[in-house]
Amino acid sequence: MPIRSHLAFYNKKDRPWPNQRLKRAIIIGHTSTGTSKIWVRVGRPGKCYLLLSPNAFSTDSSLQLEVLGNELRLKGENTPTLAPEIVYSSHHRMCYSTDLTHVFNANGLEPNTRYYCAVFLASEDSSIFNIEINDGCSFKTLPMSPPDEFSFGLFSCHMPYEDKDVADAEMWQCFYEALSSNNARFLIGGGDQVYADVRGVPEIDIWEWLKKNIDENPTLEEMRSWYRDIYRGYWGFDSLQKVFASFPTYMTWDDHEIKDGWGSYTEDQLSDELDTLFRWEDKEKNLRLAYRMFEAAKLSYIEYQHSHNPDTDHGVFDFPLKNSGGDFYVLDARGCRDFEKDTNRILGREQTNRLMDWLEALQPSASGLPIFLVASIPFVHYRDFVMRLIEWIPITGGKGDAAARDHWLHEKHSDEINPIVNALFEVSDRTWRPLVILSGDVHVGTVFKLNHEDYPNAKVFQVTSSGITTYARINKYKLVKANLQHTIKREGEMGKTGVTYKLLYNYIQNNFGIIKLRLEDEKLKNLFVEIHGQSEETGFHEHHCIDLLSLPE
Repeated sequence: MPIRSHLAFYNKKDRPWPNQRLKRAIIIGHTSTGTSKIWVRVGRPGKCYLLLSPNAFSTDSSLQLEVLGNELRLKGENTPTLAPEIVYSSHHRMCYSTDLTHVFNANGLEPNTRYYCAVFLASEDSSIFNIEINDGCSFKTLPMSPPDEFSFGLFSCHMPYEDKDVADAEMWQCFYEALSSNNARFLIGGGDQVYADVRGVPEIDIWEWLKKNIDENPTLEEMRSWYRDIYRGYWGFDSLQKVFASFPTYMTWDDHEIKDGWGSYTEDQLSDELDTLFRWEDKEKNLRLAYRMFEAAKLSYIEYQHSHNPDTDHGVFDFPLKNSGGDFYVLDARGCRDFEKDTNRILGREQTNRLMDWLEALQPSASGLPIFLVASIPFVHYRDFVMRLIEWIPITGGKGDAAARDHWLHEKHSDEINPIVNALFEVSDRTWRPLVILSGDVHVGTVFKLNHEDYPNAKVFQVTSSGITTYARINKYKLVKANLQHTIKREGEMGKTGVTYKLLYNYIQNNFGIIKLRLEDEKLKNLFVEIHGQSEETGFHEHHCIDLLSLPE
């Protein structure tokens, strides 16, 4: 069934995106020593070729690809015919059913080697393909063994709009420069890479759009078109695309890819979210449409984000990852979340079992490489270390009961969080390896040291980076910033988990993180955390660095 024109979300007059929308792009996904998943979006339907080469492609804008049997030749008006060194080539017919996207699985690559990408497109069956993407983007495969220095990036919460204007988008260029100067091997998107519901900017809030058109009973495909439009708007920035096209990027989702607080509502509250003053509540219809929106959000998340993560079973969005920087596990905090379940309300029983099995199987590392757990919502939340937190200050991105239930340490989650926390400390204690929780969500950058008296050898930390273009913009006012600084508790208890925390650093403006490992004689010597930000006061890029392995006891 085609999308009805009056239900199409994007309208240049009524909902003008203040930035250019994404049309064609490359995202470098899961990359190993010899493979890479490369996500491509093109501007129109047609047969698409992806080429990888160890050499940069010609910048001739008239560049074309000629396919003669198994032979590939490049030529242009100002370029002689070339037979370049192509280490990988593949083609796919792009169509609207996948929103003109496809993931290529490149193989046969060499370790620790830089490769350049180019995309060509032919509108019809033809042996001549015109250049579609050739912006000089390149990426590196991973090394076989841990190098002396290894770094990666961390970011979350990309909402670059204030009222109807672009705000803070320059952070992506800062991020690219920091990743490049640190020779970063990949980056982790910790959730809220887009915002489907922005109450402060109703023109780009698709849940408000649903409320306006609720009597039209929108179809799943119509809802998918809304979520796709959100991705194309939020990812339309050249500097963001430059980052994604240059560094392998792993992504997990959080609530704003679906709806603020998703999974932490009761059914009555979720139904109320779709009510208006001028309409009698129809709970059955409201819930049916709300869960249809979740399905549309999930399919769009797969299409734009999870498809270039490591392969998982159908419907599974959590995944382990092992490389020369350590062992990683990326959690899915939204796909299974349901506050009205009896147990395992956040991760679900199956995901919890997978995580616990992974932790149990971890062993000591000859070089002492760290263990990383990616959790979109931090275990130590703003609510834990800010005293007299005023609800109307939009620090956490949510209000009321649903926001409280989103928190790991809500009393209803104790049967789920306590065994996980114990397992994290146990594995660090048993393997003598540092364990770092990487998170986003709360619109501040923080570094914590965590302790548990039952595990004296454990070295456990939490690093939060949020948001790269989104933070509580009320924080920029000096009076609010000063009040927040004065109400921060530097030490405290993490609920009833038996864990105590010590705040090592906090930054309450736009930020991203860089994690850096340094080995000496093939042993982990330093584990640096850098929180980078853009100061409202000075306008300058600034950063703070902490070595987690050199802290005083």
